[in-house]
Amino acid sequence: MASSIRYHSANWISLYTPEGIHYALNGLNVDGNPLLDPGGQQTTFQFPGDPNVSSEWSEMNVAPTPFTTSRRTVSAIGPFTLAPGDTLCVDLAFVFAQDSVGGNLGSVALLKERVAQVRAWYQQQNVQCNGSYGLVTGITDATPSTLALHIFPNPANDRISIRLGALNEPATVRLLDAQGRLVRSERAAFSGGNAEVDLTGTTSGLYTVQIETTTARHHAHLLVAH
Repeated sequence: MASSIRYHSANWISLYTPEGIHYALNGLNVDGNPLLDPGGQQTTFQFPGDPNVSSEWSEMNVAPTPFTTSRRTVSAIGPFTLAPGDTLCVDLAFVFAQDSVGGNLGSVALLKERVAQVRAWYQQQNVQCNGSYGLVTGITDATPSTLALHIFPNPANDRISIRLGALNEPATVRLLDAQGRLVRSERAAFSGGNAEVDLTGTTSGLYTVQIETTTARHHAHLLVAH
């Protein structure tokens, strides 16, 4: 992706002009001025941060904008140079997630988990341009659980202890970074609801811990600090 910029009710009219569309597709404001991040540096990506992390640039840590009832985004890839007869294939996925327990910010964390799953599935495919992915319409999604999940210490250094109800079976423990990318995945043996996971080699940062059992999925935030 080359650019992504948000627009809203206040500047729809400016966008619906050839100039406005050209500016937006090039990562500029609809008036043609460059987009600046909080540090004053020019960028083509607006709000790339995680709203669950207060130090990252998102709509959660900027002044409210008028007409906030509607949000839309213009994103672009390229540029590409195509000769006559050339074909360019683009695979696009629209991923949906709604956390029934954690609210809107929980939905963001859940969305990143699902994006990581879709990306991992896609990387395993071997479909040529103009090929078909068959009848795949989604990925296996475990049922959310209301069991209490505790991770300690948090912040953590090189190891964490996990407590999940009275679980007595192996479960998959995944660690996703702030961009939703899978950092590590392992099978942990739970006994009496307890298990330990080694974090050796994990860089400092905010992560989502995802635990998937045979019947449910659980997730929590974890800060790794060395």
